[in-house]
Amino acid sequence: MSVRNAVAGCLLALVLGAGLSSAGVPAARRAGFSAGLGVNYFAQRDVVDMLNGGYGLTKRLERYHVAVDFSGAFVLPVGERFGLRFEYAYLLNTVNAAGLFAGTTEFTTTVHMPSVVIEYSFLDAGAYNLSAGLGGGFHFGHLHLQYGGLDASYTAQGPGMVVMLVGNTAVSEDLFVHLAGTMRTGMLGELRNANGVSPGIGSEGQPATLNFFALGARIGLTLYL
Repeated sequence: MSVRNAVAGCLLALVLGAGLSSAGVPAARRAGFSAGLGVNYFAQRDVVDMLNGGYGLTKRLERYHVAVDFSGAFVLPVGERFGLRFEYAYLLNTVNAAGLFAGTTEFTTTVHMPSVVIEYSFLDAGAYNLSAGLGGGFHFGHLHLQYGGLDASYTAQGPGMVVMLVGNTAVSEDLFVHLAGTMRTGMLGELRNANGVSPGIGSEGQPATLNFFALGARIGLTLYL
């Protein structure tokens, strides 16, 4: 048997052992896929302070804005109470503001947030289950600015963390409605364009960063295998 076949066999055994067969196995102890759409209370302090301080806006921007996120995940149970959630989430925030000299200023922030989350299941009632998770990953952010004749893009990257509370309630034996609350923080560091230039000065008098905080809620579906 080749090494490739041996590895494939081990992976198959792991997945099967995680409960791919639904017969007699509670949903929360089976592997599954989930996907959802979320709304977030989103703060990027440095970017907002940079725009308020150096872009001639007619009205100061509020610190918090609404952002949406799209997420997908594969969940693999590890024992009776614990599981691993391999999640990819994409966050989007767009804000328009009036400028004194340059008309409308538009800035759009996007963040790619791959994460690995350790979950603990503290309630499994068959038709519904609840779990809490803590995890993180390496995130990638992008800021697009349109200001007068300026049309510029800046990027940043760095670690991010997430705390989540996840609930699933049954629609059928394998399909569940997925509900979750999340709290995220990203420490993505300084924004730079392709030439290494910063878009401006942030809250602490240093080049602006794409550090952020987000508090969100989402709804979607979970399919247990």
